[in-house]
Amino acid sequence: MAPIGTTPKLNGARKLNRPQAERRPASVESGLRRIRPESPIWHGTQPEGALMFYPTLDVTGLDPLDVLAVAAHPGDAEWFCGGVLAAEADGGKRTGILDLSTGDMSARGIPQQRVAEAEEAATHLGLAWRGNLGLPDGRLENNILARMTLAGIIRTLQPKVVIGPHPNRLYPDHRYAWDLLQDACQVSGWPKLDDDLPPHRPTLLLQGMPDLPQAPALLSPLTAEQLSKKIAALSCYRSQLQPGVHPADPFPFTSEAHLRAAVTASATHYALTTPHALAEPFWTHQPLITRTLTTLG
Repeated sequence: MAPIGTTPKLNGARKLNRPQAERRPASVESGLRRIRPESPIWHGTQPEGALMFYPTLDVTGLDPLDVLAVAAHPGDAEWFCGGVLAAEADGGKRTGILDLSTGDMSARGIPQQRVAEAEEAATHLGLAWRGNLGLPDGRLENNILARMTLAGIIRTLQPKVVIGPHPNRLYPDHRYAWDLLQDACQVSGWPKLDDDLPPHRPTLLLQGMPDLPQAPALLSPLTAEQLSKKIAALSCYRSQLQPGVHPADPFPFTSEAHLRAAVTASATHYALTTPHALAEPFWTHQPLITRTLTTLG
């Protein structure tokens, strides 16, 4: 059982870096630790005998993805790129989400609920794959083990486009998740890593929405149906839609109606300067390349 605060290892993956691999077992079983329901870490209604657990992840034998979203917690990717994931899946592309943690530090719900909700949300977006790395929520770090593990996942899944969280968000895990993802995408393209995976670096690395509106580098139009899929996926996180649970909780929506209104308002706002009714915004530090200028817009 992995103790709280440590980094769970990638289950079933080929060696990512020999010195690291020699210091860890080839696979790790899910660890469970009983938490007292009356513990002060819980807020709101929690199931009797709640369990803290560590998911395992096996990415071997998977077909390559076209688009991969990487998020700090379950529900984050649905918020910052759920519409685009639904649109790409509608177009026949293989899409996926990697959640870095189970959201175990959240004042709402427990990890098992978050993971189950994430699996339900994946069906609304038409994802080809979803996984959870099981890193410690609230304690994400861009360290060598996390970076090499994530680089190995990227080399295995071979996504063409990777979307991560915008670092300008209030909850610090989003900033650390972006730093980790940005470095892992760079490392994944190195040809001399000590592993047996072919180098792969995504063609495009994008950031999702910040907490406060900013001028985006890229807008992706959405249909009303695709926005509805995004809202349906977010609505799966019923454990997070509890009113007045804890003032420090970063999930600001008190009901499904509140969530629907916020998502619709955001998509409408970002589309105002376009010929489209709805859009999802993205940011990037790398130059965007187009074959011809007339294909823009």
